[in-house]
Amino acid sequence: STEATRGNLGQVEPAIDRASAMRRWVMREGGKSSWATCSAVLREVLGLDAAQAELVLACFAAAVSEDINAAADAWTLALRESLGDCGLPDDDDDMAGEVIARLRHAGLIVEEEEEAPPLQPGAEVLARLEVDGAWHAAVIDRALDEGGFRVVFTEYGKPQDVAVEDVIRLDDVVADDDDVGPTSAGECEMCTRVMPLTFHHLIPRETHAKYLNKVLPDGVHGEPTRVFLNQHGMMVCRHCHTHIHRLMPNDELAARLNTKDAVLAHPSIARHIEYASKQKVRHRWHR
Repeated sequence: STEATRGNLGQVEPAIDRASAMRRWVMREGGKSSWATCSAVLREVLGLDAAQAELVLACFAAAVSEDINAAADAWTLALRESLGDCGLPDDDDDMAGEVIARLRHAGLIVEEEEEAPPLQPGAEVLARLEVDGAWHAAVIDRALDEGGFRVVFTEYGKPQDVAVEDVIRLDDVVADDDDVGPTSAGECEMCTRVMPLTFHHLIPRETHAKYLNKVLPDGVHGEPTRVFLNQHGMMVCRHCHTHIHRLMPNDELAARLNTKDAVLAHPSIARHIEYASKQKVRHRWHR
C-alpha cells in the first residue's frame, strides 16, 4: 500500500538497489564524429531536418549533463522535453525511446561505474538493532578502528556498534528514495495516471539537517521532526518525479516547492502535467 511505502522499515528486510546507486549513464565525448552520429539518429528516427536535429541535440546534451537516473525512461523523458523546449512534437514516447536505444547501441550513451563514497559521520543509514534484529533508521556517529561503525538510532537515541554488513546507506533503499522507484501502484498526485509510484519528499532528504528541530520553510505547516520531514511528501510516478528534480537543486526545492500546491502551481510543472495526463499508460499495473 501507499502508507506502507512511507512507514517504518524496521519490520521488513529493506529492498536495495545497490547497482543503480553505483552506476550512471553519460553521453560519450567523441568530438564531431559522435555529434554527427547523434544528429543522424535524430533525423532518421524522428524525421527532423539538420537544423532541428542540431537544436534538439544541444538541448538534450545540456539536459543529460545533469545527474539523472541511469534508466531508459528517464533519458527518454529528457529527450521528449528537449523536443518540446525546441517547439517540436514531443508526444511519441516510443520514438523517443528508440532514439535512446540506438544511441546506446552505437556506444554514444555509455554506462559508467561509480564507487560509492565512504560513509561519513552524520550520514543517514539503516542499521540492525540488536534487541530485535530488524532494520531501523540511524545516523553514523563514527567509523570504528576495528571495522564497522558506531551508529545512533534516531527513533530511540540509542548508540550501538554495528558491523559493515549491518549498515545500509539510505540512498540504496528502494522503498522511500527520492531518486529510486517505482514502489507501489496508484494514482500519481501530479498527472493522475495509475502507475507505479515513488515517494517525493517535498523537503528533500539531503536538506533535512537544515530544518530538523529548527524552523520549517515558509508555507510548510507541521513540526520540524524527523517523522514529519520523512512523511511530508507526494506519491508521484517516475516521469513526474524526474521532472520535479530537473527543475532546480534540492535546497531550492525545499525553499520554494515545499507543498503540493506550490509544486502544482509551478508553470513548468503545469505544462508537464497537461502533457503527461494525456499520455496512455502502456502497461497494466495491479494494486
